[in-house]
Amino acid sequence: MLYGFSQVILQGALVTLELALSSVVLAVLIGLAALAQSYRATVHWRWCLKAIPL
Repeated sequence: MLYGFSQVILQGALVTLELALSSVVLAVLIGLAALAQSYRATVHWRWCLKAIPL
């Protein structure tokens, strides 16, 4: 009964898997970019604090 739909179901599953993997990769890239920005800001503020004569 599902013989005619098996190819469509398989293609749908593969598209869903591809979208899920793309979402994970995008989330990791956004997280790395945010981490780099946070690190850069931290280093900048530490440098500014060292430049202030006490």
